[in-house]
Amino acid sequence: MRQRIIAFDLMRAIMLFLLVAFHAGISFMNSELNPTLWFFKDSSTHIFFDGLIGFIHTFRHPAFFVISGYVTHQMFQKYSWKEVLS
Repeated sequence: MRQRIIAFDLMRAIMLFLLVAFHAGISFMNSELNPTLWFFKDSSTHIFFDGLIGFIHTFRHPAFFVISGYVTHQMFQKYSWKEVLS
């Protein structure tokens, strides 16, 4: 049996925390938002949240794809392709 890589668990936990921070911070952005995509905007906005959202947005999807690819690779080593797809 293979050893679990704790770094991937830590990376996943950090990315989930940043995902919550990303969605919570959108309402406080100083930029104008498309009301059909995000209808709530708080009255106390700050430019900091524009930078935070921009920073998190640059790497969140690629990081989740790396985690997903690694976990899928581990599943293919342990199970058959039919079991993985089901």
